[in-house]
Amino acid sequence: MSNIYLTKFTIYDIIRIMNEPEIQDTTYWLMGAILSTVRERVAHVANAHGLTIKQAEALCTLVPGQPQPIRVLRERISCDASSATGILDRLERRGFIERLPDLQDRRIRAVAITPTGRNVRSLLIDEILQAQNDQLSILSKSEAKALTKLLKKL
Repeated sequence: MSNIYLTKFTIYDIIRIMNEPEIQDTTYWLMGAILSTVRERVAHVANAHGLTIKQAEALCTLVPGQPQPIRVLRERISCDASSATGILDRLERRGFIERLPDLQDRRIRAVAITPTGRNVRSLLIDEILQAQNDQLSILSKSEAKALTKLLKKL
């Protein structure tokens, strides 16, 4: 069961470190290399705010003004209940999130981002977008559009 909760980057990171030329020219390897670069940049911003990459991922998953059930957040960041509890405990202690009763079912707990959390989330998302722009800057506008269209198709 724990294998289900591999991070989104695990396979990309494994492929990225492989030195086999026939692997390095594959689309999957190249996409992984791009994602790993973005992840490293986001990790740097996260670390500057005392966050792990998983905490940053949780923070970015939350939408301001839209509390999410903890179960949904857990699924989005691909972690089990005990890991999610630790992540949320640390974010709550830092004042980035708050836990609330779910509006539809008071037995369920929801997570909402605080104004402090929004500020850090904004910095993280800005870094993600800047990393994307940096990666795509070598492409023409039509090439970038075509790449986006192809990736959406996948």
